[in-house]
Amino acid sequence: LKYVQTISNQINYNAVTLEAALKMALHLEESMVEIFANELSANLFASDYASLSRKILAAEKIHIDKIEDLMIQKGFMQLS
Repeated sequence: LKYVQTISNQINYNAVTLEAALKMALHLEESMVEIFANELSANLFASDYASLSRKILAAEKIHIDKIEDLMIQKGFMQLS
């Protein structure tokens, strides 16, 4: 949450380049994937919750792929 607040302040008070915005978005999405993966692992026996967590985790991974694709397209990231 501290990182999100920092990003929010940076966006509100300073101009942010597309590259910086994409890097921020990628970092946030990767953090969300980590959070949901940890939640999923911690709640393996709660099947309703696990199903929802898997759906959210899959959606976050799709967001990461889209951000990375745009970063590659714009030349901000290279395939390794």
